[in-house]
Amino acid sequence: MGTNAGIPSLCITHDTRTRELSRRLALPHIEPKDFMETRFSIASMFKRTQFSGDAFDANRRAIAEAYLRVFEKAGVQPSRHLLSLGEPVPA
Repeated sequence: MGTNAGIPSLCITHDTRTRELSRRLALPHIEPKDFMETRFSIASMFKRTQFSGDAFDANRRAIAEAYLRVFEKAGVQPSRHLLSLGEPVPA
């Protein structure tokens, strides 16, 4: 939720579900072991991640476009917000 709101956020992947979700959504994440080693420095935590804002945006756009195709086939009108996620990012 924080990342979606534009707030730098980090998921601690305490199980396979959160790890898989973080990877699928291209969210910054850290393993519990790495969290414990860096818990006193937020900057150090983020240095352990593999986050790319461009990759996050491209991934979110691809997911939105997949939903748009499904909705189109089903004859469902998508929300303006979903439509805006499927649009290319201006250069």
